[in-house]
Amino acid sequence: MRPTRFVILTAMMAAGTLSAGWWAVPVVATGWALLAQGGRAHHLSVATSAALSWALLLGVMALRGPVERVAEVLGGIIPVGSVGIVAMTLLFPALLAGTASVVAEAALRAGQRS
Repeated sequence: MRPTRFVILTAMMAAGTLSAGWWAVPVVATGWALLAQGGRAHHLSVATSAALSWALLLGVMALRGPVERVAEVLGGIIPVGSVGIVAMTLLFPALLAGTASVVAEAALRAGQRS
């Protein structure tokens, strides 16, 4: 994926998350995969873009509030520690976006065969 497209997708993921919540991630990823018709959807790039968008949002939120304290508390509840919470926070959108991209491309190919 070209760097410009990667930046655009990352911005779309972040904007979607801010405006509509976490469920915007698979919606944007599905739309991106459908727009990449005939070519490879670059599932890994889509997943990386989603994780990066949430990392950027997490960084912005860290400037505005006690993200470290929240991670500490959640790390105590879920036995993965504060670093694990941050890792899970970034893994979640990556898995959502990557999966949505793969499924959308497979559905598109199946539709073209019939």
